[in-house]
Amino acid sequence: MIFSADLEIGVDEVDDMEFPVEQFLVALANLEDSDPAIEDVDITATLATGDILITMCVQADDLAEAGQKLVATVRSALHEIGDGTAGWEQIARDIHEACMNVRAPSRHLAQT
Repeated sequence: MIFSADLEIGVDEVDDMEFPVEQFLVALANLEDSDPAIEDVDITATLATGDILITMCVQADDLAEAGQKLVATVRSALHEIGDGTAGWEQIARDIHEACMNVRAPSRHLAQT
């Protein structure tokens, strides 16, 4: 299945261009090129607030796997540009827990 996924991160000093937005996008594009499960990567940066929204399509078996792929991809791109990702283990756990109730559609819905 293909999932539309997005993740918002906050960075410090994006308004002074301390955070390398263009390098981050290139790192995400490189991951997209090397991983057939990732497509249509894009980012939107709000310089005034330091918010960066990362969007992509993720091919995965279920919602939980798509969430984990999203987190792993963003984290890999951040590492590629030399940024740390302390505390991301909790984000990964939160995504997994939020997806715990995902289940296959009922047989009635699957047949329609």
